[in-house]
Amino acid sequence: MATIKPFIRNVNKNKVEQPLSVQWQHRGSKWVISTGLTVDPDNFIGGRALGKDAPRINAKLNEVISSLRAAQAQLTSFGIDLTVEAMKEAYEKAKEAFAPDHERTLTGIFERFIDMRRYSYSRSQVKILTCLNTCLHEYNPKLDVRLVDEAEMYRIQGFLIQRGLTNTSIQTYMTKVLMVLNCFAEELNLDGHFKRYKFNLPRRDDNVIYFERHEFEELVNLPLQKKAHLKIRDTLVLMCVTGLRYSDVFFNPATSIIGDEIVVVTQKTKQRLVIPITPIARQIIDRGLVKKCNYQYYRLIIRRITAMMPSLQYHETIVRFNGQNPVTTYKPKHELITAHTGRRTFINLCLEAGLPISKISAITGHKTLESFSIYADRKRNLAEQLAKVTIFG
Repeated sequence: MATIKPFIRNVNKNKVEQPLSVQWQHRGSKWVISTGLTVDPDNFIGGRALGKDAPRINAKLNEVISSLRAAQAQLTSFGIDLTVEAMKEAYEKAKEAFAPDHERTLTGIFERFIDMRRYSYSRSQVKILTCLNTCLHEYNPKLDVRLVDEAEMYRIQGFLIQRGLTNTSIQTYMTKVLMVLNCFAEELNLDGHFKRYKFNLPRRDDNVIYFERHEFEELVNLPLQKKAHLKIRDTLVLMCVTGLRYSDVFFNPATSIIGDEIVVVTQKTKQRLVIPITPIARQIIDRGLVKKCNYQYYRLIIRRITAMMPSLQYHETIVRFNGQNPVTTYKPKHELITAHTGRRTFINLCLEAGLPISKISAITGHKTLESFSIYADRKRNLAEQLAKVTIFG
């Protein structure tokens, strides 16, 4: 089986940067192609360049590798022996034939996808896609989307590891890459080999941030004077007692409340959820303070509110992973409160009460145990915590 591998030729010990080449090898036959570029070996890891010149170097490197793969595939399809002479001839033709226009590059279809979804996706989703496309530009702005197979997906994953992203972010990014490729697969006649990619990195430790029972009580009873603080606190508490996402908590009571239940269709998954109204939820709905607001403003105010809570002053140990390497940080718990803390609080306090997962997931809309378990604090022994949830009123 033929192999294609980039490598650095150490030809001048007096210079930091050395020539970058690509070696093609098949059954003892070798052919080395120069990229015409030089690179610092310390900035070349896992077959990819790092640093400020990375986009230019990786683009050229991928141009050579893509042309070699195309040449090899063409010879194989015609039953021609993979010799160095045959490869050289096919390579020259492939360089011209496989120079993709921008619309057939991975970054090109990402730009199209962002434009298509700009007004239907939330700002945060568009921001994630835009940041990811910036990373793909750095990886290889000329990567032909037709050549993105399983191996290329893992190379992209490796590049994101090298950039220092946490595995949680990498998983989000790789899921978006699969989504965009699937969107254009039929139009561009992609072979679907990219679908074989599976995320294979440790994602997180067991530390899930949610309000413990006494912390939730303190939040509910915290004396607040400013109307803005009351509004944001009510929003967070309503998420805690309903399990709703931030995107769904701003429902219209006139149309979404039927008897003693909240009936909503979620924005993210388009599911119809029926949620019992607890006494605390009823009080909040009757006050009418929960109104839609800018998410960044919400985060700012909720951090100010939770910083007032003595129970949240202790430090949490947060372990994230970059590749296989754990990255540990320590932060006060009040700095870790987000919009999703409400949903996590609902799930974990219900688990502590002994409610079956089937009942909880019917309210939250989780369809699989895997997606549900992301929200559950797996550190505690649930069998020993069967006290009923009376905290919701």
